[in-house]
Order: sequence, then C-alpha cells, then structure tokens
Amino acid sequence: MIMQKVKHKKLRNTGLIFDLLSKSVVHEAMNGQPQNSIKIVKRYFTEGSELHKELNLYLSLQNKTNNDAKELMELCLARFKKLDKVKLEREKYELVKSIKKHYLLNEFFKPRTNQYKLTASIFKFFENAETVESPDDYLTAKNYIVEHLDGKVKETITEEQQIWLEQDPDIRRIGFKVMVNKFNEKYRDFSDRQKKLLAKYIAEDCNTDSFRTYLNKELVYITTALQEKIKKVQDEVTKIKLNETLTLIPTIASAKTVKDEHLAGILKFYGLIEEL
Repeated sequence: MIMQKVKHKKLRNTGLIFDLLSKSVVHEAMNGQPQNSIKIVKRYFTEGSELHKELNLYLSLQNKTNNDAKELMELCLARFKKLDKVKLEREKYELVKSIKKHYLLNEFFKPRTNQYKLTASIFKFFENAETVESPDDYLTAKNYIVEHLDGKVKETITEEQQIWLEQDPDIRRIGFKVMVNKFNEKYRDFSDRQKKLLAKYIAEDCNTDSFRTYLNKELVYITTALQEKIKKVQDEVTKIKLNETLTLIPTIASAKTVKDEHLAGILKFYGLIEEL
C-alpha cells in the first residue's frame, strides 16, 4: 500500500486564515475599505468557539518557548484531540462561506505571509497525528515545529517586522503580526493612548469584561483629565462647550455595545486633551 502525503488544505488551516484576515484588517482600515475582515474575525473567533480553541493551539506552537518543545506539542495535540470535530468543521464551513462572500479566494490567499510554512506544518501535525498515513510527512512537519519552537529556524527579519518588534506590546497585539509600519504611517500622529485603544478595538471582542474594564478606566481618565484642563480655560464660552462635551461620556459608558462611533468619540476626546 502506497502511503500518501497529507495535503495542506488552505481552506481548513485555521492559523493561516487568521493570519491573512489579520493582514486584511489593517489593509482595509488604512484604505478606507469596508471592514469585512474584522467583522469575520469577531463573528467566528469568539471566545468559547471551537475555532477560537483551535486558533489558540496554533498560536501556542507559533510562539517560541523556553519550555520543552516536544512536551508543549504533545499537550497541544492532546487538546486538539479533545476538540468537538463536528462543531469545528461546521464553524470552518461557515467561516469559509463568509470569506467567499466578501473575497475572491485566489485574492484572499494571495498575500505572502512568513507564517505559511509554520502554519502548514502545524496543520499537518494535527491532521496527521491520529492516523499517521504518511509517517515521513508527519515527522517532517513535527521536526520543523520543534526547530521553530527551539529557535533553530532561521528567520529573515524584514524592516516591517523590525518596526513591529519595537512597538509597545499592546500595539503588537493588534494583529496578529501585520504590516505595522504602514499602520504607524497611517496613525503616526496618534498618541500612545489612541494607538492602544485602536489596537484593542481591532484585536479584541469589545463586549468582554476585560475590554469593558479597560474602556471604563479610560473614560475615567478622560473625564478627570478634561475636568482638570477645563479649570485652566479662561474663555467662558469654550468652558461651557467643554462641559457639554463631558456629558457625552456617560452615554458611551452605558452603551450595551461598543460601536465605531463610540471609538471615534473617545479618540477625539484624547485629541482634545492633547490640544488643551
């Protein structure tokens, strides 16, 4: 019996799809295009979904570690085997269906990503583990992941990646390893707080307790900062307008869902504080 290699099926590679969606998020934001990618990410990679669980396993194997690489891989593989495969396949089907609705697949998979070989290896490692139809293919993928985790895979650091590595950790979380130099060119005049808020808004589920906690802290900061600035304003008309502006903050704080207009409003508050 001839053993066949496990093919790398891009449409089923959760790690690769997420990486490409991440690039698309920034590309669409920079070019004023419809925000389809971020909507897809927020819809299908919600916490608790099987896709989110599988993605976390991919990310665990994409990040270099000081721990034992083989042990980490075995732990990830054990977690992978416990995933609800029926539910996972259904979620992947809906994810791909949504991608096809907004993009031509050839164009969607066209961007180059330095994560391609690694995500392909992880895909083969997971998919081939239970049946091992091709031991050679399985071991090749497994060994590549081990070398990556141990830091033995030589990576070419581009100028874009170097700029990425120099960013604040919160900014780096925006994506999911995307073109940060272009992001910063677009938002180079933003303050650190503005960049951090924008990063979190793109990268996280805005309805989670952690994001809400962060947002409420920022609204308290904005309120306090503006109140202090207003005290120093001499013009009474300007002072009245600024106090009226403060009344908008409770509206954002009490909103059930954080929307784009809320984000725009908070960014303007930051800008107002800087101007004052």
